[in-house]
Amino acid sequence: RSDDAGEKWTKINDDGRFRQRAWYFSKIYADPKSVDTVYVLNTGAFKSVDGAKTFNLLPARHGDHHGLWIDPQNPNRVGNANDGGASISMDGGKTWTTQNNQPTAQFYHVATDNAYPYHIYGAQQDNSNVGIASRSDEGVITAQDWFAAGGGECGFVIPDPRDWHIIYSNSEGYVVRYDKNKEEGQDVSVWPMDHSGHGAVDLPHRFQWVTPLFLSPHNPDVLYTAAECVFKSTDHGMSWTQISNDLTKNDKSKQQPSGGPLTNDITSVEYYDTVFALAESPKKQGTLWAGTDDGLVHVTTDDGKSWANVTPKLPEWSTVSIIDPSPHDATTAYVAVDRHRLDDFKPYIFKTTDL
Repeated sequence: RSDDAGEKWTKINDDGRFRQRAWYFSKIYADPKSVDTVYVLNTGAFKSVDGAKTFNLLPARHGDHHGLWIDPQNPNRVGNANDGGASISMDGGKTWTTQNNQPTAQFYHVATDNAYPYHIYGAQQDNSNVGIASRSDEGVITAQDWFAAGGGECGFVIPDPRDWHIIYSNSEGYVVRYDKNKEEGQDVSVWPMDHSGHGAVDLPHRFQWVTPLFLSPHNPDVLYTAAECVFKSTDHGMSWTQISNDLTKNDKSKQQPSGGPLTNDITSVEYYDTVFALAESPKKQGTLWAGTDDGLVHVTTDDGKSWANVTPKLPEWSTVSIIDPSPHDATTAYVAVDRHRLDDFKPYIFKTTDL
């Protein structure tokens, strides 16, 4: 704590609960009216009223707390953003509103099936993959219309176009084939491994936190996913074939354990040199596009037998976040690039018409 605008600092507290995944959490918020009231956010939400000497764990909703707003006119009114959504306290954090009365969940991707009436699916941060009916038998859509749609939280949910009861989902490289009729899930991952505690350099494959996954629009028996290379399955994920070499820059310096010096922070969200975007042309079977998180774009027109580097002129180390092949022309595709982690918030969108 500093009481002279940062000229001198005094160590007040060394509670280890505040040091969990420091780059991801560890936010501090000062009460605008009380000099000794402070909040600290981490996996839990903590509050001190004695100048940070002691902290109490608040009964905030969910966990993994990332953001806090304190009303400057009424500091007892506090808004909290976490991996489960958002909630409000009117008494300085003693009690909180429910998170089930507003649409504040964090979804990675959404999809629909071919049922009638159709269902909508989404991969939901810290709340698993879910599906919901587009129309209810009860006149209004309520909580009872939600259902589990396989495991995971941060990838894709892919219903089989022929039978919506069969659902594929993924997260961090793990792939699950879920049978809703039986309420059974089967692990059909490319590689059985535990990412925790290892840098990407130690693993046989580098799977991104948001791993690509899709069924071929030409043959729903064919499933694609990717790590540093592209994989294909023709038997519902029971077996996989690698159909590309490493399509990334494979910079070993960016594959070491992250975090430290006290503890490493390795959950696979920190993995680099991975295929981030993967798509097949709806017009031509076997034309696949792959974009990496280190700034490369490759394409194959023969289902992976050969690949060409077709990277446009984009800033180095960009993340190719989305590739959208045209449904009308097999030689046309769109590429969206993200650089917000490099403090570059400009939009980058590229188009090719001459594959």
